[in-house]
Amino acid sequence: MRPVDFEQEIKRNYRWNLGIIAGVDGCWGFGMAFVHRVAILPAFLDRLGASSITIGLLPAVFSIALFAPQLLAAHFTRHLSVKKNFFTVTHYPGTLSLLALACLTVRYAATAPGVVMGSTFAWVVLFGLSISFAMPMWLNLMAKLFPAAVRGRAFGYVWLLNGVLGAAGSLCAKKILGTVTYPWNFAVLFTASGVILSACVTSFFWLREPVRINPDARGTAAFLREVTRILRGPREFLWFLAARLTGTFSMMAAAFYTVAGLERYKLSSAAAAMFGAVLLIAQVIGSLAGGRLGDALGFKLLLVLACATDVAAGTLAILAPSPVWYGVVFALFGLRSSFLMIGGHNLTIEYCPTEDKTTFVALVSTILCPAYVLGPILGGLIAKYHPAGYNAVFAVAACCGLAALLVTLLKVVEPRRLPGVSVSSSRSRRF
Repeated sequence: MRPVDFEQEIKRNYRWNLGIIAGVDGCWGFGMAFVHRVAILPAFLDRLGASSITIGLLPAVFSIALFAPQLLAAHFTRHLSVKKNFFTVTHYPGTLSLLALACLTVRYAATAPGVVMGSTFAWVVLFGLSISFAMPMWLNLMAKLFPAAVRGRAFGYVWLLNGVLGAAGSLCAKKILGTVTYPWNFAVLFTASGVILSACVTSFFWLREPVRINPDARGTAAFLREVTRILRGPREFLWFLAARLTGTFSMMAAAFYTVAGLERYKLSSAAAAMFGAVLLIAQVIGSLAGGRLGDALGFKLLLVLACATDVAAGTLAILAPSPVWYGVVFALFGLRSSFLMIGGHNLTIEYCPTEDKTTFVALVSTILCPAYVLGPILGGLIAKYHPAGYNAVFAVAACCGLAALLVTLLKVVEPRRLPGVSVSSSRSRRF
């Protein structure tokens, strides 16, 4: 049991902390809309003349930078009794480096596009590494600052504002891409994103985070023993990992939705921003519904819905007869993002048996890393060498989503139904 004063401090500061986190995530969504990894960056690489394999490598490289170092990050941050300061500072290298990418875009996009492609990948790596150290602490903060009984709604509110302002950012990006000449249009997007993201994360310094005395920093051997112990956990948790791992392969389609739509319907780069806006508006709807559904009925339901939308999006991407119908693909992907963000993260928290969740969260991310990396690479190879091109990628992604759906329905157990777990306390069965 945690001390009473610790619980009281969480409840006393809940609205303040929710306001800061939701506000920061909303501004983050607005800034990230200018460099959206599904809508904007693939269109940018395509404009530079990148091949489908190169475009597919972008999310793979980002995933390596984002997920591979997370166990190391957890090892060095788990013992921090207050995480907000280090958490905030780790964002700056990735956000401020966007300003350098903007300068390189103006200077070399027309004369040396290969330099800009390489610079884009370099930024993606730096950005991924920055977020890699922040991600385990972020989920740990969400679990620490928000009472368990309302955590689903808290995630929903945060993701809701992220989607609302993200949709607004996508409309601004569409306007910039449609009115400013190339390559200045993309340079403006990168500059605005870098400034907005750097400014908004600074607000995390004002979180009212209660001090929790965590275990002292441990040696590498002790840390690895803890990781091994987690991997030998109950089969319910292992089936959850299997479902997440299988479903992650369906993400291979994400990098190609925009490029395929632009090529199939002969659309301009500005349409990519409109696709992003549709995605983010759907994310808003999914956030409104997902948080309440998860709190009321359990977060396994959201994982089921995320897998189902993966299947639907991949299928519709093949069959869509017009740009309007193709926009529904992005709407489905937006719903999928909300359901997975709220459901996947809360299931991870509820399965975790300890108060400090940094190592546990990082381990889940590390296990998913191979699928995040190999999926887009496999998608790029299929798009290049299969006669059906992008449609073959979408078909394989839909099959992966279907497999994940079956595993989730048949094998994944709602954590709150396990012995000793209650909705109000969200106490998970110990390993």
